[in-house]
Amino acid sequence: MKRIARFASVIIAVTLALFVIGCVSTSVGTKMSADKIDQLKKGVTTRAEVETLFGKPIATSMLGDGRRMMVYNYSGTKVKPTGLGATIGSAFVPGGYLFMGGGARADQEQQTLQIVLNKDGIVEDFEWNDTASVTQSTGGLLTQQTTTTPAPAPSNR
Repeated sequence: MKRIARFASVIIAVTLALFVIGCVSTSVGTKMSADKIDQLKKGVTTRAEVETLFGKPIATSMLGDGRRMMVYNYSGTKVKPTGLGATIGSAFVPGGYLFMGGGARADQEQQTLQIVLNKDGIVEDFEWNDTASVTQSTGGLLTQQTTTTPAPAPSNR
């Protein structure tokens, strides 16, 4: 009986902790700046210079013809409650935004850099992807609606 009570207490504590969370932010990898990408020069930049700019890649592959491909990746997400439930519900009831018609906004960013080095370790080619999106959910638990749109590019990217 004591084990069940203890287990129930832990479950309730974890659930309440999750309801209290207002904003959540996660990221994997190191964010890359356009200024560093601009420093990559085909036929000029060496592997050592690439690693000075971006650090060690998450993966390096040998291609069949002796060239190498270096891969860098970053993924980040920021989630925060929105709407009436976020302001009123969270003030009086932990996690109230979930029940009071609030919603959440998730800003996501994904960056991928692939660099092909020739046999001499010089940048032969590279591909840079930097995408962002916003996912907006509205409504309560029973009336949830979600939309995802591309995020406008910030001027400092």
